[in-house]
Amino acid sequence: MPTAQKIWQTTLPINSPSLHTIVAVSPAVHAVDIARLIAALSDKHAFVFGTSIGALIGLELVAHHAAHVRALIAHEPPVLALLEATTREEALRHHSEVIETFQRNGIPAAMKMMVAMSGLDINDREPEVPAQTLAADPKVAAERSADLQHFLTWDVPAVTRYQPDIAALTAERSKIVPAVGSTSQATLPYRSATALAALLAAKVVEFPGGHSGYILHPKAFAAKLDEVFSQR
Repeated sequence: MPTAQKIWQTTLPINSPSLHTIVAVSPAVHAVDIARLIAALSDKHAFVFGTSIGALIGLELVAHHAAHVRALIAHEPPVLALLEATTREEALRHHSEVIETFQRNGIPAAMKMMVAMSGLDINDREPEVPAQTLAADPKVAAERSADLQHFLTWDVPAVTRYQPDIAALTAERSKIVPAVGSTSQATLPYRSATALAALLAAKVVEFPGGHSGYILHPKAFAAKLDEVFSQR
């Protein structure tokens, strides 16, 4: 069993730019961390939910550390390698444009493109969910900026480079639930999720809302998670 110190050695603190310039963390490395944490915290198999790049990490976890997982709900994983050639080229071009925009014009311009790509509609939300606003607390604003800096510096390029282990995923297909948002049909993440489902010969499960349904429809989304996991 790895020590707690060993577990954290491969996990980058979000607000440590000096580390960011040295180490790029791939979904595979994140999956190793998660497997170690599950083993350290419990001797039982885990129910895992991942969305977007979190779903990529979940796929890596199932592919290479399946003994720790009972079921994975992979919500709109951007597995670009599974898309048809024309769609894949379109997706790669969009991701390259986001990275270039970030490097040239900064976080706001790049995130505007990411929001458009994901089809996010902030008006499509449960009544109790407040409209998203800029953080008034300078500390919170700085933390959010650091998170987005990390996301655009490391996570977006990691998505572009990601190559799924198809043989390993198909071998563990019974543990994977491909999932999509009910309002995401026109987006690349939706197409990626349906491509994953086709690879695994699995049924796609529809969740409330779009790519960020877990944020904008938390009650309905949580109920659907409970429903799906209770069947595994």
